Amino acid sequence: MIMGYEERGEKTSASKNEGNVMMSGAYDVCVLGGGVSGVTAAITIKKMRPDLRVTIIEKTHEILRKLAASGNGRCNISNKNAEGFSEVNAFMTGMGVYLKCKDNGWVYPYSMKSATVVNAFKDRLHSLDIGVAFNTKVCNVKRDDGGFSITCVSDTNEKIQVGARVVCLALGGKAAPKFGTVGEGFVIAKELGLEVSPVFPILTKINLEGIGDDMAGVRHDAKISLFHTGRLLASETGQVQFIRGGISGIAAFNLSKFIVIKDRTKSFRESMNEYDIVIDFFPDLSKREFQQRFEDIKGHIEIKNDVRGENIYRYALRGFLDEKLADHIINHLEESGMPDFKTLKYKVKGLGGWDQAQATGGGILKSEYDAKTYESKIKGLFVMGELLDAAYPCGGYNITQAITTGIAAGLGVLDIF
Repeated sequence: MIMGYEERGEKTSASKNEGNVMMSGAYDVCVLGGGVSGVTAAITIKKMRPDLRVTIIEKTHEILRKLAASGNGRCNISNKNAEGFSEVNAFMTGMGVYLKCKDNGWVYPYSMKSATVVNAFKDRLHSLDIGVAFNTKVCNVKRDDGGFSITCVSDTNEKIQVGARVVCLALGGKAAPKFGTVGEGFVIAKELGLEVSPVFPILTKINLEGIGDDMAGVRHDAKISLFHTGRLLASETGQVQFIRGGISGIAAFNLSKFIVIKDRTKSFRESMNEYDIVIDFFPDLSKREFQQRFEDIKGHIEIKNDVRGENIYRYALRGFLDEKLADHIINHLEESGMPDFKTLKYKVKGLGGWDQAQATGGGILKSEYDAKTYESKIKGLFVMGELLDAAYPCGGYNITQAITTGIAAGLGVLDIF
């Protein structure tokens, strides 16, 4: 199963609103957003400076919801090959969570349960006396002489005004909106004067012309290559999952981040049709090797006279592939007139929407913040996590980025005090 975001009912060591605070007065640091990067930043700050007043403002009833659902509830927290893995490992070890690495480099908690990681974060917030304001939406952030003025509204429509010397903007992207991430952070960043590139869903399915409902459920190991106006952009090898109208799976997800609208004067359909996906169904065989084996099987079928009027190529291909996939290839070739049983080419129609995406492409440009401290060009405003214009593949890289930017931003905040 592809690693996506799915609500889990696992109990954690802290109840939903344990530590809920009534927002009032002024704080040294206000962390906007209770996701991985924001919570990591708050812990980093408070651990070094317990005297500082640090609070987290969270729109929903719970923090770390997306983390709890990641990796199908197993929490693929990092990747041994990711830049920043050693930082993540040290940070989690410091919170009492032991990590283990799979053969493919993907890193999980040893328990293989996301609740282990979520509980560790919550327990550390509790021990450091970091309060969380749940069910509190941030509506506006303004710079003033003393720092920042933050306007919020509670779930009972009560307006709340809060002051903070420093703000950590960690409201997440737009992917998986059922967890509360709908892009408010980008709006606030723009209102404060930061430049934000257009955002789009990534790590999501790719919709293709020529794949119908009949292919749904078929899986096959293959090599997928993405082309833009004939130029190869990237290739991925792995299991391809055929779905209604397109393909899914880790290989497809990793290619989706390269499919963007390059010319804003063109329509969405025109922009998408500039991209082609080529699927090699036999990546372990050269074209010559495949042709030799295919002809050998076809010859045996002809000798045994098992075909009896049926398309012999269709029959032979079923000796290699799932019957649905074999029939799909033959039908596709009959329509296109291209006699290549090894690869097929498809036009891209679009991508899965925000509700199907695992991450956000685009965001706050690198020119808008310090790459070491993550302090933005607006003094005292730190940005992190999925708000940043950075794209990573599946396999723990995105959570690694959230944790490492949270740590760096937290350390950057300490330079101010």
